[in-house]
Amino acid sequence: MHLLCQVANSLAQNKIGSGFDISAAIFGNQVYSRFPVKEVETLVDALGNDKDASGFNSLVLNTLKESTFEWLIPSQLIFPQSLKLWLIDLETGSDTRSLVKEILKYLDSSSEWKAHFFEVANRVVQGMYDTFQEINSLEKENSANNEKLAPLYEKLKELSKEYRKLLKDLGNNAKVEVEPDLLTYVLDQLTSLNKEIIYSVCPGAGGYDAACLISTQDLSEEELNNALQKVNNEITEKGLFPSFSNLKLKILPIQSYPDANIKFY
Repeated sequence: MHLLCQVANSLAQNKIGSGFDISAAIFGNQVYSRFPVKEVETLVDALGNDKDASGFNSLVLNTLKESTFEWLIPSQLIFPQSLKLWLIDLETGSDTRSLVKEILKYLDSSSEWKAHFFEVANRVVQGMYDTFQEINSLEKENSANNEKLAPLYEKLKELSKEYRKLLKDLGNNAKVEVEPDLLTYVLDQLTSLNKEIIYSVCPGAGGYDAACLISTQDLSEEELNNALQKVNNEITEKGLFPSFSNLKLKILPIQSYPDANIKFY
């Protein structure tokens, strides 16, 4: 299923995208490694313009049976029970393919900045993973008290600042809105209003699709809604971003399945 979906997605998006959203939909929380690009692109090229469903399934399945390349299965990531995940909708959006195309174009034109980007991004992601593991260990030992959690929360805040700066710089250099000024304002205001928010980012390729937050369990939906309303009113009433005079920030529902029996081979 994973291979079929990755090939279909790659075909639909003209080979643009990491495939993480597809993998997340199948495996849930995970430490993701991208699929073998050359092999998947070979399948996409073989399909050409023939998008007949039966031919598509047959070609991919036959190739899978005959293939010798290693298909990387992601390792599971346990999201700490001490934390909450929030997704904020802006009721607008961006063209992901265009964003990614321009980002890749810029990175390919600057090997030095490309190396810098991946060095910092990998360090931040590894830092998040390690911090989650530390929190999970405390929870498992029933010793996840405020004294022990506080420095780990501060670490996540610092990682968030570092990663957001990296994405902002990337967008400025590539001349695309990875973290648009509007989202910079929204995220800065939300984290200022709610100390319980310990991580914020424009997910995926960025743009105006959404904003993602991680908070402690102390932050209630009512409190976040109140903060969103306050920020929303400041933007619309003061005319801070004229192009978004009808902005409507809202929380998107997230359904979690902590006990889901997803098999990681």
